[in-house]
Amino acid sequence: MDSEQVISQPNFNYGFSLEQQKVLQALSDTRYKWRAKHGLQKATGLSSAVLDDSLANLLKRGLVRPAVSTRQNIVFGLRERVE
Repeated sequence: MDSEQVISQPNFNYGFSLEQQKVLQALSDTRYKWRAKHGLQKATGLSSAVLDDSLANLLKRGLVRPAVSTRQNIVFGLRERVE
């Protein structure tokens, strides 16, 4: 192969940043219907600020729904799984 040739990989991110993809993957974990922020941070490895930005974007897009848990914590779930 010529060193100037580039093999392109298909891009299946569907308009989501890598950070948003990590959040969606963590929220898709079938062991949990709802996830607290600390659980999402642990699952994604994202900083609090980056997680907040990603959640805000996903909330705005209508993909994630917030709720208040029985412990009065804010939890998040994929809208399609929690409605």
